[in-house]
Amino acid sequence: MKTLWKIILIWSATLVLMGAADIAHPRRGENGFSDFLLPASSLLMGVVSYFLHKSESRKGAKLVFFNFAMLFVVNGTTRSLYQLAMGLFIPSSQWSDFYFYEYSQLAYFLLLSLCVFCLVADQLVMGCSEYTKYLATLAIVVGVWVATFYPFLLDAKYLYKVTDYRNFVEVRESIASLRSKGNACPSIAEIASYAHLTLSDIVPNDRSMEEHKQRYVAQLQKYIPESNYALLILKPLWLRCSQMGLLSLFLVLFCTAYQYFVDSPRGAYIEKIVWCLIPYCGFEALHFFAYTKITKWNDLNGVIDIGDYLSIAVIWMILFLFGLRLRFIQTVEGNYYERRLLTDASRITRWRDAFDNWVLRQFMNPGELDRRFLTQRRLQD
Repeated sequence: MKTLWKIILIWSATLVLMGAADIAHPRRGENGFSDFLLPASSLLMGVVSYFLHKSESRKGAKLVFFNFAMLFVVNGTTRSLYQLAMGLFIPSSQWSDFYFYEYSQLAYFLLLSLCVFCLVADQLVMGCSEYTKYLATLAIVVGVWVATFYPFLLDAKYLYKVTDYRNFVEVRESIASLRSKGNACPSIAEIASYAHLTLSDIVPNDRSMEEHKQRYVAQLQKYIPESNYALLILKPLWLRCSQMGLLSLFLVLFCTAYQYFVDSPRGAYIEKIVWCLIPYCGFEALHFFAYTKITKWNDLNGVIDIGDYLSIAVIWMILFLFGLRLRFIQTVEGNYYERRLLTDASRITRWRDAFDNWVLRQFMNPGELDRRFLTQRRLQD
């Protein structure tokens, strides 16, 4: 009970920080409920993960939940800290908002990948030091992350130098130039002939070049109205974020398949946590890939809202499992089971958790399940 109150107290303090950030620097545009619920859920997840890290007896598990604590605390506080800093010290600008969004996404996928890689390594790699395993995992994650996002690390304005955006600027200027010459409504063919586009994938003598240029111009024209061009700018970033999410998903699926065939005992609720990471990583990959297909800013806001609520639902599923594991390892039975996993895992069977008990009660007499080895007895009246 003391742990529960500590979690509530720390979470409440971070929510106050979010409120102060909104007062100091109100968010631009309309704020949906998900704009508050997602970081609040992430913060609660981070706090519970930290207490799990402190309560775990095994070094590998400590490192796994420390990574989760970093991921969700950073994900829940970065925007509020940025808004608070901008509101109190330096007024935000278009460029500062752009840099913050760009590098906060890079940091998020670095931490997400580290969480997944570390969890998979902890479950699959045996026989070496936990810190050696962690350092090797960190080196692999950072290597993959740098290989994926190196253009953004080398040049903060890389997104403005991508070929698609430079061609977009050329199309927009060509339309303005044609209109200034009296052509109020230039056709796609006229724009394609007038604009000097960079098309590296087309051979100059190819007969289909003009047709391809016209299709390409028509696609770029969709980003001209209002602020839709911002979607084109962020498209390469979103695509690489989706790739990192997809890589994390494949790793979790591999870990699940491996555990299915090996079926060795693991920590309580760990398998269920791994299962919940499948939709979480899958949604991250799907959301960012969906963003790359959107050409209207208003449509993006709707898709983001749907994605936020899906992510929130999975976060609360994982949070529930984290809470069950935290309560379990703080009991005498849980402490004994986890320590037996460290000393002689081959001589014990897997822990029968609350979900297993629920399934068994659907097919067996509940009385037959009482007083089994390493199960908590029901309180008798």
